[in-house]
Amino acid sequence: GDLMGSTALNFQALVVQEVLPTPPSQVVVLQRDGHWVVIDGVSYWVPHPYRADWVPYQHGHWAYVASDGWTWVSYDPWGAYTDHYGIWRLHGSYGWVWLPFEHPVYHPSTVTFFFSAGHIGWSPYYSGWPGGYRAGEHQGFRDGYHSGMIASQTPHGATVVVEHNFYANNIYKAQLSKEAVPSIYRAAVTSRSFGPQPGGLNPIGSRTWVQSRVNSNPFPQTSARMIKEPGATFRTPVPFHPTPVEYPRSRFTPLPAPIRGIQRGRATPAMKIPSGPRRG
Repeated sequence: GDLMGSTALNFQALVVQEVLPTPPSQVVVLQRDGHWVVIDGVSYWVPHPYRADWVPYQHGHWAYVASDGWTWVSYDPWGAYTDHYGIWRLHGSYGWVWLPFEHPVYHPSTVTFFFSAGHIGWSPYYSGWPGGYRAGEHQGFRDGYHSGMIASQTPHGATVVVEHNFYANNIYKAQLSKEAVPSIYRAAVTSRSFGPQPGGLNPIGSRTWVQSRVNSNPFPQTSARMIKEPGATFRTPVPFHPTPVEYPRSRFTPLPAPIRGIQRGRATPAMKIPSGPRRG
């Protein structure tokens, strides 16, 4: 069975309708920074990575939004959209590919956290949309998410930091080595210490859990704002830390006024699905 998925669902992970998507290809930054491919009749977006070891949910930082909980703020030029409106999968031919949700429903991230022995980790696996992982090895996917996650199989793309580095302004530089991840992950899964927020709690409980382990100021609290692009207007978090100079600049165009946080899993009122590639 799907150990990671079934247990995480007990922590009130959002369930998204399991239907195949129509990709929002008219979002300008996605057109410029990647391309669409069709795998077994389903369209996925492939980014043009700016470094060979690129992995989702590593280049950026975590910040807290009152209504949503811990929220990923990406330094990737496409991350303000992709990391909140779909899931990442690892393919043998294309590398990391992104599958958008059919409906434009905002998420603070689409990861599963795990935590053990003074460490906090996460993997780009979202238990709330099992339908996104139907395709497996026969379709070329190498992430293992289609067969479920067990303690002996460390998730591809898993990232771990020491607790006091959870507020780091660039997770990529604060992360532990790949060799250190498997034992931490095994301990977390064995003790069932994982969920959609650190500590496996609701957003308020998770904030308290993290603060009790990270003795650092200032607390990285932020809000959200709207981004307007041809074909889509969408919600994304406001960065708490400035984007480091070594990263490509995002071409997203923020609207001038930030918005107050909304309940996680609710559709953004101004959102719409633009036309794009169809299923093959």
